[in-house]
Amino acid sequence: MRKLFTIQILLILSLLSIQSSLAQVVSFTPSFATQNDTLVVVLDATQGNAGLEDFTGSVFLHTGVITNKSTSGSDWKYVPFGWETNDPSVQATDLGNNKWEFTYRPSIREFFGITDPTEVIEQVAIVYKGVQGGSIVAEGKDVGNTDIFIELTAGEAAARFVEPTSEYEFIQNDETIDLVGIGTVSSGTLALS
Repeated sequence: MRKLFTIQILLILSLLSIQSSLAQVVSFTPSFATQNDTLVVVLDATQGNAGLEDFTGSVFLHTGVITNKSTSGSDWKYVPFGWETNDPSVQATDLGNNKWEFTYRPSIREFFGITDPTEVIEQVAIVYKGVQGGSIVAEGKDVGNTDIFIELTAGEAAARFVEPTSEYEFIQNDETIDLVGIGTVSSGTLALS
């Protein structure tokens, strides 16, 4: 029975996208957002590259989307402003304690002005910019100084692990590890057995 459970866990791990670094750098609601949802994103500036940890200036987002028409995972579309532009419409709110919040509204799709019904948003892309005296002096990015990406769903059943927060966890044969995951399903039942 223990081997069967181990095989099931390995299968689950191979089927699910573990977004461990995302869980640390940003949190967001809803947890399984679609392109038609309002999306609230909170940056934890102590995580990722920690480039905005204890930052006291203004924070703006450089943001765009990866769509089904992007040519690669780095082909950002619909970026509303150039890198040097610090427009109030993309300014994050300081929540204190190294947390910065931004809301894409009324929906992600409407925020970016996407009108082509055949274009589907797959990810929201973000780099946070720390601005003082009108100049960008710091960046908030993911682990490894990479851009931050939030995976969107199409509203179907979805799941992901939120713990452990490290991408790799090495344990000994006699050790245990706690796994925490979240999931959603629009109809029917989502079960782990």
